[in-house]
Amino acid sequence: MMSEQPTISYRDPQQDVREPAAWLALLLCVPGALCWTYFLAMVAGIDFPEWSSRLIGDTFWPTLWAAVGTALISIIIYARLLFRRLRWYVVLNLSINIPGLIFTGIIFTVG
Repeated sequence: MMSEQPTISYRDPQQDVREPAAWLALLLCVPGALCWTYFLAMVAGIDFPEWSSRLIGDTFWPTLWAAVGTALISIIIYARLLFRRLRWYVVLNLSINIPGLIFTGIIFTVG
């Protein structure tokens, strides 16, 4: 009589990769989107009301540092997905955060 031996189950490596959460990708691009909005409004010469100018002035630097931090976190989280088909929210996140990091680096280097 043959004894039953355990068998090894094989899995496809693609099964181990979970899909990124849409809410996290969108949340991580909010500070970068705010910084881009501040910059584009400044370039376009949009005059904000006095109360919003004070609010933007008070929150710009914390928002900028939050944008840098969330951009770095996004790159770390989504780097493993770069050679796969990306969801629209990951593309949106990276298309806001990566140019934002590059632009911020240029501004701080040149300026």
